[in-house]
Amino acid sequence: MLALAAKAAIMLGSFLLAGSVLMLFLVRPGTDEFVITIINLMMGGALVGAGIVGARCNTRLTSYKEDL
Repeated sequence: MLALAAKAAIMLGSFLLAGSVLMLFLVRPGTDEFVITIINLMMGGALVGAGIVGARCNTRLTSYKEDL
């Protein structure tokens, strides 16, 4: 279950990151849209980071169970 959640977090975070990076070049700094784009960029990065941590924990738990 953790692997599925980690994969979903990485996919959703990648979607947010890609959209935010593209929007950075289209909006003017100092506008409300720019602030929302930066917030989306941070949320996407946090989701990708959490997904990577979850995937790493899942592989460690799986390999630990196999060693027993």
